[in-house]
Amino acid sequence: MSSRSSLPSTPPGASPPARSGGGRGQRTSRTTRDLEVRRWLLLVLTAIVCAALVTDWARVPTEPVHEGDVAERTVKAPFRFVYNDLDGFAAARARARADAPPVYVYDDGSVADLTARLRAAFRDARSVLTPASAAADGSTEGVAGDVPAGAAATPVEPTAEQRRAATRTFLGDLGIDVAERQVRPLADAGFPVEAENAVVGWVEVALSDRFVLADRQELPDDGRDLWIQPRASDREAFRLTELDRVVEPDDIERRITLAAVEDGDDAWADAAASVARPLVRPNLAYDAERTTKAADAAEGAVRMETIGVQRGETLFREGDKITSTQARMYEALQSSRSDKGALLSLVTSAAFLLLLLGSLYLAARHRFDRETGTRDLAAISGVIGMMALLGRIVVSSSPGIADLIGNNATAESVWFLVPVAGAAMLTRILLGSRRAAFVAVAVAAVCGLLMRLDALYVVYFLLTSLVAATSVEHLRERIEVLRAGVWTGAFGALAALLLHFLELYGGSGELSLSTTVRPLWSMGFAFAGGVLSGFFVLAVIPIFESVGFVTDHRMLELASLNHPLLRKLMLRAPGTYHHSVVVGTLAEAACDAIGANSLQAKISAYFHDIGKTIKPRFFVENQRGGANPHGGLDPAASAEIIIGHVVDGARMAREHNLPKPILDNILMHHGTGLLQYFFAKAQMEADDPASVDEATFRYPGPRPNTREAGVVMLADKVEAATRTIKHPTEENIRAMINRIINSVIADHQFAECPLTFQEIHVIADAFVYVLLGIYHQRIEYPDTAGISQAGAPGLPAPAQPAAASRVGTITLELETRAVASGGSGLWNEDDGELTDETTDYESVRNLPQGDL
Repeated sequence: MSSRSSLPSTPPGASPPARSGGGRGQRTSRTTRDLEVRRWLLLVLTAIVCAALVTDWARVPTEPVHEGDVAERTVKAPFRFVYNDLDGFAAARARARADAPPVYVYDDGSVADLTARLRAAFRDARSVLTPASAAADGSTEGVAGDVPAGAAATPVEPTAEQRRAATRTFLGDLGIDVAERQVRPLADAGFPVEAENAVVGWVEVALSDRFVLADRQELPDDGRDLWIQPRASDREAFRLTELDRVVEPDDIERRITLAAVEDGDDAWADAAASVARPLVRPNLAYDAERTTKAADAAEGAVRMETIGVQRGETLFREGDKITSTQARMYEALQSSRSDKGALLSLVTSAAFLLLLLGSLYLAARHRFDRETGTRDLAAISGVIGMMALLGRIVVSSSPGIADLIGNNATAESVWFLVPVAGAAMLTRILLGSRRAAFVAVAVAAVCGLLMRLDALYVVYFLLTSLVAATSVEHLRERIEVLRAGVWTGAFGALAALLLHFLELYGGSGELSLSTTVRPLWSMGFAFAGGVLSGFFVLAVIPIFESVGFVTDHRMLELASLNHPLLRKLMLRAPGTYHHSVVVGTLAEAACDAIGANSLQAKISAYFHDIGKTIKPRFFVENQRGGANPHGGLDPAASAEIIIGHVVDGARMAREHNLPKPILDNILMHHGTGLLQYFFAKAQMEADDPASVDEATFRYPGPRPNTREAGVVMLADKVEAATRTIKHPTEENIRAMINRIINSVIADHQFAECPLTFQEIHVIADAFVYVLLGIYHQRIEYPDTAGISQAGAPGLPAPAQPAAASRVGTITLELETRAVASGGSGLWNEDDGELTDETTDYESVRNLPQGDL
């Protein structure tokens, strides 16, 4: 079982192995450290190789070029660089100066001053007319504010001289040049408080929310905003965008006249309006000095901008007359020589990639087993390196491809042609889905480094890689790889279109002809990249198969009955051949149920007993009556023959270059199990049972270390054992399966197997389902000789035999998910583990031997 299992390492009653200073543990520790060191060195090498591929090594021309020269050859940017846009900088400074808003000074206290002067003038005029009346009307010297209308006053009639004196005082206080005869109605009315309030109101309404400028011709012709600087020091300057609020004095005078016509029904209304109109003065004035300072500040705020020149972009062509901009671009290219920073770029990229690969490896390290983990990691590194190389080729040639195509095609669109999805497809076929995700992340990051660190490309390649890995799950024919490539290409085309929309509407893109056509090119290259991924996988898979990797396609080729070993097994050991076919059916069903590789398990089961073709009659399924060949042999010799079929089978598998999973299953399908029958027979025949060496009767192993190998071991034992059941009912079959599973667990054959107890429950259920189909009951027809009472219609069926006796303790109860061990066994529902007390080791001695 998995390393989480709490089962004891030795059966009860067995002496633990002697420990000589922990030597074996130290050797294991050293081996583990050596494996880790080799794997990390492999990751470092991968990071360095990929960093070398993503680093710009191109060199730039060294000959000088000046403005006005005729270019002797075409120069393209060998790498991305930036240059200062001096022309744009000068234009931007000029625009900033021209766009700087003019500054105007606003006398924000003018309205308050004017109303205060008006009220003071009215008070002074009233005091000149009749001092007594002025005192009686309740006005107070120095108090500003509206005077209540209709206040009682002493009716004293002023003289004509008093009226003239009051008029002169009134006009003098206001400082306006108005004829005395125009003000006479006010004097005749005694400069009433009503007139005072009316004039103040007209002025306030006319000037409220208005800026009075002497001449609107002073405003900017282009309608720019104004920068208003209040004269009062406690107010901040502000921007005026509504220029219709700026009016001339004539506009205010007209507003006052209209207000007088609408509100003034008294005889003094026209006189009051004639007094208010001359009081209007401009409160807004252009400030040239402040405007110049503001323009200087706006110009100084402009920053020099840099323009990026992409890899492959043409600086100038042969025969072109060099412009100032082209000369500056060329100078910037020479100052950005790649050979100066190439080493630093290499180190930085390698460090980043090592950090990425190391993090991914640490996250998935438990998925790499001891024997094949380093090989698998080397394959992953090779796939990543191949994708980095292909990406470098596509990116380097993309400018030329775009120029060749024309029609608004860009180098960035060509980048979608990189068959990154093929890396995930290949890894999924060779190593499984979890490691395919590992490769998808790594390859997407490498491509991001190649493609200007553009996150959108990283997202695109990651998405298409995951889709591609999903589309090649459980493929049985090589043509399906191409179908998966077409599907991935269609998905990639849609993803490329959406990324363009995201760039256009979610970024700073602008809609134009190029932005309309470019997505079409990107979609085309994305689709081609998906199809190319399928061809890449088909081209590379044979290389990996030649170095020991096994694919479903290879397994299907081995399933042919024309294989020499299977034909030999069929002819020399037909019973074993039938047994192997049934074991393959059981293993396939069980692996399908738990999500393991069912095809690998089925084909491995076909070959697991090919060693029996050497001495087929020594195995019970091939004996057709007659004397048992083991009758004249001692138990040790019989055990040697039985155990030899594993060794012979492994030798034959190597001679025929069978894939490693099949070879492993041949060696592991018995693990280090004990031939209990011959061991017990040897003990019975020996004078001292303790002198019998148990190792002589154990298979050489190793024990199963994959889920598929564990399933094949169980299927082999279950198929052999169920053939001994006289009444193969569901209860009897399930009881037999329980005992076999417990015997395997008791013997620690699953100590290195990643199968969990939850999966074992599922496996057992799958075995029961298949075996019930194989051993289904048949009715006996009336014309069959010797009609039994059970098969005769209308007769009661005989009583079924009692459930098979549970030999020993059955610790795996599938129906209740509880383990019974004489009442002492416990099933841990939380972690799916079996406690130490659950196994009765004595029960396994009564199990049938499938190989006899």
